[in-house]
This record gives sequence, C-alpha cells and structure tokens, in this order.
Amino acid sequence: MHTLAQSPLPSALYHLRVEDLAARANRSISTIWDITNPRSANFDPRAPRRIRITPRCTRFSSAECDAWLHALGTGDP
Repeated sequence: MHTLAQSPLPSALYHLRVEDLAARANRSISTIWDITNPRSANFDPRAPRRIRITPRCTRFSSAECDAWLHALGTGDP
C-alpha cells in the first residue's frame, strides 16, 4: 500500500490515485469509480473529475478532492 507523502506544494499542484482518494473518503475503490462515472446511476456531480493521463492511468486533482471531501464533511480536507 502506498502512503500519501506530505507535500510542501499547494494541493492544487498534484494529483491523487484512486486508491488515495478512496482512503481519504473512507470509501471503496469501486465506489469511487462508480460515483465519478457520469453514466452511473450513483454519479455525484460534485465529485472530483477523472483526469486521464494515459489509457490506463487516471488521477484526480487533489484540490477538487479536498473540496468534495469538505462538502461531504468527511476525510482530511
């Protein structure tokens, strides 16, 4: 398991893996994929957008993740 290192940079300057977002939100990885999928019945429009780096690499903006977690009242905003 990877841990999220503390960064001296502002949160807007880095991206999170789905595993990191799931841990912060206290949700499963499959739940994160489900709520960030616009075609899903469980889609949350407030959730952070997926950022496609390569066809097999997706990340999430840490600033969007922080805002979403703050809105939910969970995680470490």
